[in-house]
Amino acid sequence: MRFLLQKQPLGKVDQRNVKFGCNKMTDAGVYTFRVIDAGKTDYVPARYTFVYENRDGEWLIAHHHSSLMPAS
Repeated sequence: MRFLLQKQPLGKVDQRNVKFGCNKMTDAGVYTFRVIDAGKTDYVPARYTFVYENRDGEWLIAHHHSSLMPAS
């Protein structure tokens, strides 16, 4: 994790789809991370899914997945 944080990541959600259910919410979409490595700035597109659950009045992350976008 330290290695990633040294690259000063900054994420921006580009597109999202949020669905609400009974004590559950799913947020899936595409985001882009800006990373700086050895003075060079790169933009890395990735897709993500978060599943939140309301447990005892608190919204908690029950599941998270993130992966790079496939090469075109």
